[in-house]
Amino acid sequence: MSTMGPRCSYCGKSIGPEERAAMCDRCYATHHEECWQRNGRCSTFRCGGAAQSVLGAELASALQRALERANAEPQVCPFCGAEVYRGMVQSVQPVTTGGGVPVKGLLFIAYDEGDRASGWLRRLARKRTGRGWILPGAAINARSCGRCKRLYLWGMAAEELVEKVAGQEKAPFCPRCGGELTRGVLALRGKQQARTVFTCAEIPRFHTDWFGHNILDRYVLNRWPISMQHLPAYSCAKCRYTEVGGRPIYHFM
Repeated sequence: MSTMGPRCSYCGKSIGPEERAAMCDRCYATHHEECWQRNGRCSTFRCGGAAQSVLGAELASALQRALERANAEPQVCPFCGAEVYRGMVQSVQPVTTGGGVPVKGLLFIAYDEGDRASGWLRRLARKRTGRGWILPGAAINARSCGRCKRLYLWGMAAEELVEKVAGQEKAPFCPRCGGELTRGVLALRGKQQARTVFTCAEIPRFHTDWFGHNILDRYVLNRWPISMQHLPAYSCAKCRYTEVGGRPIYHFM
């Protein structure tokens, strides 16, 4: 799949590999360095982040490192005090839309026009009837509490991230190919998404006082279901670039 390269969030034009780029250290939006200076700030609505200067050819790797650092916290759940583990969210069974071939990944469901007029939280509770597509092999790097099973994305509880992005309007183009971004949700539970779970990247420590606990924790208790049914997202119908909370989770750049 071809790509035109990362696009500037301010002017919408491609950022060449030899051009200087400014990446926001808070929302990770990318800009031409000249566009950042012209605008005087990050172009994301109400974002007060600072610019990180990087070559266009290094944007993808710089973004990935920034997201990995953000996903290093929290270590302890602030809600129940239990240990929080790193891992990923992905379907454990193949998913499909009507008539499609089942494939492992994540399912994006677009909002219909009627949904666009109402609030984020109201839309989350309503039945989804819009078109959708599969993100083959997609997974969200995240953290989750081993006791209360709360999901954390980039250092924030998923519920707090939903509240943070509620009502915010995104740029109408995809930063990867220039196509229009579609507003919708990632289906985490429901009829179309058979079973999406959080899988630990390490061995959770639930038992320490009997022989064989390591095997039980490693192979039986190392995954658990996500309590949220949907996660607000934007996706490009053309190249399938997808982001959650302004952070890319599929087809980076």
